[in-house]
Amino acid sequence: MLKALLRHSKHELWEASDGGEAKALALAHRPDVIISDIVMPTLDGYQLAYELASNYEFCGHSFILYSATYLPSEAKVLAAVCGVRFFLTKPTDPILLLHTVSEVLKLGMTKREPVCTRDEFLGLHARLTSDKLAEKVAELDRQIAGRRSMEAENEKLVEELKSAAAGSETSVGKSDILNPLSAREREVLLHLTTGLSNREIAEILFVGEGTVKTHVEHIIRKLGVNDRFKAAAWGFRHGFLPPESVGD
Repeated sequence: MLKALLRHSKHELWEASDGGEAKALALAHRPDVIISDIVMPTLDGYQLAYELASNYEFCGHSFILYSATYLPSEAKVLAAVCGVRFFLTKPTDPILLLHTVSEVLKLGMTKREPVCTRDEFLGLHARLTSDKLAEKVAELDRQIAGRRSMEAENEKLVEELKSAAAGSETSVGKSDILNPLSAREREVLLHLTTGLSNREIAEILFVGEGTVKTHVEHIIRKLGVNDRFKAAAWGFRHGFLPPESVGD
């Protein structure tokens, strides 16, 4: 999107696949503006900006960091150390992107050398990137924990369904099992087992959607299950289906 947008605006472009190639292209062609991601192979965006700003012949060229990984609040200190004044977060509105490039070009070349030594830069860079890595690892841990929790819930539901199926073979008849349910609640349960929504059930029974919702809540409570899906599974496992749902 970025490349197509800039070409459509009649800008001459050079494109690099990593930070090392970007540095070589920048030194060879001396572009007026460099737009760089932060996370790249060989040299990341911070390292690229610092290397170019450290080059006496190149340090006046404008640099825009364009990233979905780092927020401006996280990157502004290290970006400033590298002589970078402009930062855009992906995704960026195309109009804002073109406006930023236009403003950068209007400013022209301004000598902006790094404001710290290479050792100081490396220390700041290591701290920021390690913090970001730790954040990503923590996020991944949370996602894994969430998936494991979901898997545990699914396994629990499968066991409950198996127990319900086994119980239906040895328990008393269906009329005794469903005795706590009213006649209308039994009708609603019939349709729950086919996966219908409250609105669809209401249309079939010629009642209000709120009325169906109340019946469903009563069914869930009386059957001792947690939600409408488990109530439907309960009814299905007990063979409680509309006549048209039963095979020949």
